[in-house]
Amino acid sequence: MFKRQFVIKDYLNMLLAHLKLIVILPFVCALLSYTYTVFLVTPTYTSSMLVYVKNTDAASADDSDYYRYSSNGTSSGPRVNPYSMSASAQIASTCALLFRTDRFMTNVLTDEELETERTYSPGGIKGATRFESVNDTQIMRISITLTSAKDTAQILKAVYRQSENYYKDYFPTGQIFMVEEPVTPSVPGTPNVSQNIIYGFGAGLVVAIGIALLIGFIDTTVKSGEDLYKIYDIPVFAEIIDTNY
Repeated sequence: MFKRQFVIKDYLNMLLAHLKLIVILPFVCALLSYTYTVFLVTPTYTSSMLVYVKNTDAASADDSDYYRYSSNGTSSGPRVNPYSMSASAQIASTCALLFRTDRFMTNVLTDEELETERTYSPGGIKGATRFESVNDTQIMRISITLTSAKDTAQILKAVYRQSENYYKDYFPTGQIFMVEEPVTPSVPGTPNVSQNIIYGFGAGLVVAIGIALLIGFIDTTVKSGEDLYKIYDIPVFAEIIDTNY
């Protein structure tokens, strides 16, 4: 049984034979991707803030992240207290877990200054909010992703207000400071329209090329004298040109 062998020229001919498909299908897929993204996907907005967790009270001079270093009885400027800084980092990691509880989220939603456009549940807010210690430091990043841009910043501000009170329930000393305030996002984080259009175009191009090659692989018709030579190993001396155009 004859086994057809393909060379680069054969692959190029397969693609050229279905050039319209290869050109049109990617644009169709890109258009479908744009339509789906714009009209069917609900945009979401993300806002974040940074808070600084300190394990000591500012009123205590001896219990601080800094201490006055002295060498040979000579006093010098303040130096970083590595033990206090390490303790603060551990507390920040602990707070990242404590603030994920339903109890804390209930306190956030009942915050007196909170005003939201939509109604949320503690579980819904917990699933939309992320708490993480930045590189195992005292800095904690808190972010939230919602379908309302305004609510993202409003809820994060309530999270900060409640975190100050909630912190005292577990740690007798220490403070939480706002490092970077949350802002209302002006553009949605998802979906990314441009990215999805590119993905749709790329997917359409891959599918079109795949279809063109598949049709070429399963096509067993003889199209030229060269095909006959490959099958029977007999040279073709003449061909009848098809004039029916």
